Amino acid sequence: MVRILFSILLLFSIMTASELSDKVRNLIGRDTYLVQKKLISIIFKNQNGYYKNGKPDFVKITSKLKQNGLLNFYFKKPMEMEITFKTKGEPLLFLKVINESLHDIGYGFFITKRAKRSNEDFEWVISLKSESAIDPEIFAKELQKRDVYIDNIYKKDLTHWEYDIDIYNAHVASIKVKTGEKISLTKPMDDYWLDISNSSSIDIRSNIHDIWHPYVVFYDSYLHMIGHIVKKSKSKEERLQIPPNTKYIKISDYYSLSNIKRGLTIQLYP
Repeated sequence: MVRILFSILLLFSIMTASELSDKVRNLIGRDTYLVQKKLISIIFKNQNGYYKNGKPDFVKITSKLKQNGLLNFYFKKPMEMEITFKTKGEPLLFLKVINESLHDIGYGFFITKRAKRSNEDFEWVISLKSESAIDPEIFAKELQKRDVYIDNIYKKDLTHWEYDIDIYNAHVASIKVKTGEKISLTKPMDDYWLDISNSSSIDIRSNIHDIWHPYVVFYDSYLHMIGHIVKKSKSKEERLQIPPNTKYIKISDYYSLSNIKRGLTIQLYP
């Protein structure tokens, strides 16, 4: 029994080491990996420390590679980059969380070159001009805020990267509101996104000094739109029924967010 247990642990250790080596090689490129193989085996001696929830922790992996000068992101001049994102799951949710994460780390302007869905697989290719490639450590941290994790990163060359993304537990950046709770939303920098559940209606009030033109959209957990309210006339208060299966509510102004610059007050009802 002891021998069997030891054999299982040894096999697991070998598999883990092999998997981690593959991830590192994909991330820094085959040529760099072969040159630095001895150094890499030393700095990643404790393979188990670079896993989180059974998955490679690219925050720790990339941080370690950066500390040892094995990752280079900077160009001599601004260059065109092409980044491919791949996942299995709902494209709308995937696009939303990737867009949010890129925006929050400073990449707000890019062009979609290709978007393709095949059964459960979805691929999105973008291009952008920058003085550096996306830092995988910073990007991975931003994704983890949304319970999104990187399965693999492939560095084709300095300007071509590919990310395999796990969105199984993904959620968009939003304000969580409980049934019966009343909250005041501050001045919006973007549309308000609320994460709600088990509520049948919502009351939305604007500040007495603002002029709100209601624009409210209801989404399910996959970001499929299941209802919306649009009014071009001004309103001070709206009591809206929430469609069944609603997970997110987006609240905005039909014309401009400056019309609700003093924020909104909302309350959910069972």
